[in-house]
Amino acid sequence: MLGRCAALLAVVLLLSGCVSDGVGTDYAAIAQKVGPPKAGHSRIVVLQEKRTGLSAFCACEVKLDGELIGRVAIGTYVFVDRPAGRHQFVASEALFPGDTTYNFTTEPGRTYFFLIRASATRPSAG
Repeated sequence: MLGRCAALLAVVLLLSGCVSDGVGTDYAAIAQKVGPPKAGHSRIVVLQEKRTGLSAFCACEVKLDGELIGRVAIGTYVFVDRPAGRHQFVASEALFPGDTTYNFTTEPGRTYFFLIRASATRPSAG
């Protein structure tokens, strides 16, 4: 039990250093900060909304087309430019089993935002 508490405290301390104030889901501010993509490319921005409770300690590993582009903690974001076309986004969280996968197509010169949210599970009836 003491080991679990120590591990949780370590995770809390590590994640608290990764949180940026003022990011939240302000798409316009982020778009202005990261600017436009390179010619012939599209920009993919992945951000995680601010939240409270135990889900506030989640940090997702984000891959685009099989390549790790970063870890996104609450209130932070990562972005990358890729040639326009078909892409696959995969988000993984060590504390939760399974991956979230999304296939999409981009157009040159456009910025695409992906918002990571905690999912809520509901008990099944019967």
